[in-house]
Amino acid sequence: MGIRSEQRDKRIREVREAAWRLFEDQGYESTTVRQVAAKANVSTGTVMNCGGKEALLLALFETAITGRMGPARSNDGTAVESVWQRYEPYFNFYASLPELARSYGRILLSPAGRQHPALGSQAREFNALVAGDIRHHYPRITDDDAARAAEAIFAIYIHALVAWVSGAATLDEATTAFRQQIAWQLARFDET
Repeated sequence: MGIRSEQRDKRIREVREAAWRLFEDQGYESTTVRQVAAKANVSTGTVMNCGGKEALLLALFETAITGRMGPARSNDGTAVESVWQRYEPYFNFYASLPELARSYGRILLSPAGRQHPALGSQAREFNALVAGDIRHHYPRITDDDAARAAEAIFAIYIHALVAWVSGAATLDEATTAFRQQIAWQLARFDET
């Protein structure tokens, strides 16, 4: 990696760190690009080259979400418990930063966010993990059935987030409904 590339990467990290601190301290809506630039000791143009405020929040959440997408804690419980263990860190993360998570959800679910990895490559990778958990508990079902079930559960997850972000449900209500939906989705495999 060249010196310029290293400097650019360092600047991007500094801008993201500054943005995250400001978002946590004063909220997404109250934070301006100028404030991020001042906190990172860069120009507003540099912040805009990082994609601006929306892109910064999406990138920060993408990093945080990727860090939570690891091996499930245990496959010893039920299939519902295994799948829930995949999703639980995200709900806990959203609960720890509700205002930022709502802003993230609004941006992600807007037309501008539809191409974001959380709804594309990251979602496919996550769904593959969930499908693997489902197959572990239901070895007689096909890979395609497990994949379709994982995709359906992910769609229900997005619906739960929409309900919460829109104010139609509290996070606790959305979480409870989502957990019930996992059970209902997987109940069809109990006979296989």
